[in-house]
Amino acid sequence: EAGGAGRGRSLHDRLCTRGAATMLRRQHRMHERIMALPNRAFYGGALEAAPEARHRLLDIEPARAGALPAWLATAIVPEEPMVLVDVPGGSDDRLNEREARLVAEAAAALRRAGLDASRMGVVTPYRAQVALIRRTFAADETLREVPVDTVERFQGDERDAILVSLVGGRPTGHLAHPNRINVTLTRARSKLIVFGDAEGLSRDPLLENLVRQEETTRVRAK
Repeated sequence: EAGGAGRGRSLHDRLCTRGAATMLRRQHRMHERIMALPNRAFYGGALEAAPEARHRLLDIEPARAGALPAWLATAIVPEEPMVLVDVPGGSDDRLNEREARLVAEAAAALRRAGLDASRMGVVTPYRAQVALIRRTFAADETLREVPVDTVERFQGDERDAILVSLVGGRPTGHLAHPNRINVTLTRARSKLIVFGDAEGLSRDPLLENLVRQEETTRVRAK
């Protein structure tokens, strides 16, 4: 799944290498808590959220989702825009069935709460996990239209809610490149739910900040 020399690199990657990138100062997409980590890691804290994006919350009614386990009730509530779902015991493999099931549970709850399929998406580093989540979604007719794809395929796209499956611990190889992590974490406007093993993610200097920053609401899947 790794690309060859220069292959699989984003346009942003190549422009930065050539010194042609211009530092972004204001963004109009993300809630300020979703923006927090990319801002510190990639923009030196100089990035600001436009007024219309700063406090934009997901327009859903969680009560419509019915009775939910505590972790899931917290994960979908609009007032928590940046959520990490700790899935203990994950590995650095490219397939994680438990994460796929939990992602499907969260997506289905969001759909029941009133979020249209076109307003959400699922991003994961590995094609094997993409295929697994698509198969899982195919069993629920409310999820069949939800886009599921790799980081590269989602570049340039954005959704009101993004669910990220990191497949246990930190991504490996070329998929661990900071720019790919940046793309992964900046597709959501109002709700970003990241699934992964918090202990494994903490071994990565960048993703450790996601685990520990105050802007992240951390829950543990049961």
